[in-house]
Amino acid sequence: MTQERPTLIRGDTLIAFIKAQRSARKTLVGPDQFFCLKCRDARKPASGLVDCEVTGERAKLTAICGVCDTIMHKPVAHTQVPMLSKVFDLTIRDEARTVKGVVVE
Repeated sequence: MTQERPTLIRGDTLIAFIKAQRSARKTLVGPDQFFCLKCRDARKPASGLVDCEVTGERAKLTAICGVCDTIMHKPVAHTQVPMLSKVFDLTIRDEARTVKGVVVE
């Protein structure tokens, strides 16, 4: 029989270690970029083409990765759509103005 005790780790040391691991894995994504799950990095959309679907207070941007051709998604607030339309070639579909797939003018 051995007289070993369990290893004790201070809580603040463990929290600092976990925070450091999480921050090392994070990728900062700019307003003109998406996070590509296949590339595992921030990428710009191919040819700057982006689809935008507005639902209530949120908007979902969809684009194709300029490097690997994977579909990328990015949720944004609907208030950012006018600014993003200056950055991207944006095609907007507003759910409030669509009835059974027909756009109401």
